[in-house]
Amino acid sequence: NKESNMKQCVLVGNAKFVVNHGELIDSYDDVYRFNRFRTIDFESKVGSKCTHWILNLKLVIDQRDYFRRNIDKLKKIHPNLNTTIVMTTSTNTEAIHKLDKIKSKYDGFDYNISKFRLDSKYKPSTGMVAIDYLLDKYEVLNLVGFDFGKTKHYWGVEGHSDIPGNHSWNLEIDYVNKLIENKRVKIW
Repeated sequence: NKESNMKQCVLVGNAKFVVNHGELIDSYDDVYRFNRFRTIDFESKVGSKCTHWILNLKLVIDQRDYFRRNIDKLKKIHPNLNTTIVMTTSTNTEAIHKLDKIKSKYDGFDYNISKFRLDSKYKPSTGMVAIDYLLDKYEVLNLVGFDFGKTKHYWGVEGHSDIPGNHSWNLEIDYVNKLIENKRVKIW
């Protein structure tokens, strides 16, 4: 059920941007952004379009209640935003129950419980779970703003959540490099 015949997508990570990619990012049909992304004041670097918002589980169900506190504001800023997807590897029934309650109240909200793992010690980053999920939907995934934990978020550090998580960065790089070799991913 690949949408690639009709649409091309770009996944916009939150790593530091050295080059201005805003215009190119905004030219894609489907623009996926992650977690607490920002576009205001960063348009030349990261663009302004967002059609799909990918969140990690904790950001949605912990005390930050980030989705519910921000969805209306984001829809005003990004009128093309039509889907929010929580990417998780958790099967915690209490967490899933919370997601189901949110899903029943908001159109365009969904979640994906992934079995994707690169090793047993670390959970995969939200970006890797999203890539794994989207490989079934698109022929080629375009990635920008992915540097596998090397830099802080492009908007700076305002709190603990702005520091990249403890993931298997080297394994994630190897995984993405294999996808590049197989012409499933382009990274720029």
